[in-house]
Amino acid sequence: MPQYNFRNELGKPTSLKEFVFNFKENRPYLISIIAVIVLQLLLYKYLYPYANFIIGDSFSYIREAKINAQIDTYPIGYPMFIRFFSAFSSSDTVLVAFQYLLLQAAALSLVFTLFYFFLVPKSIKILLIAITLLNPLAFVLANTISSDNYFWSLSLIWITLLIWVVYQSSWWAILAHSMILFLLLTVRFNALFYPIISLFAFFLSKENMKQKIMGALLFIVLMGIFIIYNQKMYYQLSGKKQMSVFSGWLMANNGLYAYRQVPIGERKPVPAKFERLDSAVRAFFKYADSNRNNIVDSRPTNYEYMWVHESPLWTYCVQETKLKEGDSDLKARSIVGPLYNDYGMWLITHYPYQFLQFLIKPNLKKWFIPPMETLDSYNQGAINVPKLIADWFRYKSVIITTRVKDPYIFEGIVRLYPIWTCIIYIAFLSTIIYYFIFKWKVNPSNLNKVVLIVTFFWIVNFCFNVFASPIQMRHVMFPVEISTIFSFLLIGLL
Repeated sequence: MPQYNFRNELGKPTSLKEFVFNFKENRPYLISIIAVIVLQLLLYKYLYPYANFIIGDSFSYIREAKINAQIDTYPIGYPMFIRFFSAFSSSDTVLVAFQYLLLQAAALSLVFTLFYFFLVPKSIKILLIAITLLNPLAFVLANTISSDNYFWSLSLIWITLLIWVVYQSSWWAILAHSMILFLLLTVRFNALFYPIISLFAFFLSKENMKQKIMGALLFIVLMGIFIIYNQKMYYQLSGKKQMSVFSGWLMANNGLYAYRQVPIGERKPVPAKFERLDSAVRAFFKYADSNRNNIVDSRPTNYEYMWVHESPLWTYCVQETKLKEGDSDLKARSIVGPLYNDYGMWLITHYPYQFLQFLIKPNLKKWFIPPMETLDSYNQGAINVPKLIADWFRYKSVIITTRVKDPYIFEGIVRLYPIWTCIIYIAFLSTIIYYFIFKWKVNPSNLNKVVLIVTFFWIVNFCFNVFASPIQMRHVMFPVEISTIFSFLLIGLL
């Protein structure tokens, strides 16, 4: 498949901006895109005049933005974004419109970057643009006060910049890539594995070694600064140095799902530093065996131990930290965070079979058919929001309404998205396998490079999510979109 480079047609260097706006073949696409985006946004906001809120997460983000929090359980990138945005407008409609436009601009930048570098058939161009514009979850997530849309958008920009670094590297692309990578880490810790993909892409780049090394050092230094800053802030708060309190609790949570299934007679003695915690855990297991309706065991999820206050992790945390009046929950969680991280790692390494059977196996199913959870209904079925939210967005009332007479029509379409995800993942894997077996040697290295990057990303992202991250539909929208775009692209090219 020949490389398609717009520079060859004009006889001079050109940018993606010039390619999109000045190339006459793209003008019909551009006009259609603008019309569809505007009409969809107006229609959606007419039907849903208020933003959508996730109980717990959305409220935490607004609270953190209001107090200008420096650290919290979740990364503080999105609260900082909300706070910065509030300097220009307090309207949730303006914020939602910006989030939607950012997402569509990021996705379309990736699509047109592929059009710029490769000779894509017209039918596939139209298909990719249509799939990008008409994604039903783009509306839902853009309308939600959550880091998901922001992370999704930044991730699309990141992968687009990586393609530019590989195929037409420049210092602006390298600098922009480093800044986006830094922002991604401040928004969600899933971005911790992104530098691995970036280093791999830099290795594939045709640029000289000096430029590669300088580019890699730039984003490593920026990310290192953020990690050191987090560790310092947690140490000041709790006397414990850690990157994230969330990771320690998640590790213990994952370990407990394995430990829960180990018969009493097969449980091994734990190191001395875990004895008090392990006693609390075993006491809870004994109680749970006699009360199968307890909140932790009765829910079909894999992260209740870290969120439900009846879990042994919370019981031990409250008992051991003994916070004074005015101390924050974050301080309590961060005090025990490193211990929980070590305890969870110990459990996982000592009970690997149970870990694979009762955590990895369910996560594999969730990866291919991600649960909708908080996205399956507007405002999770509630008709009101806390006063904190109403004050931040200057609502006249805490009651929020919609103009949708039958919510099950649109929400029913949205609920089908996990099935689409499974189909797309199977299509992507089938296409990639076919490409490596039959087309690798007959296609030029230029196409091979982007296939390698996307495949490597998919594998690493899959491993990270299945082994170390709670899986929900809203958390995996980026790999789903990447799989969708490249499945249809390769099918069209091959």
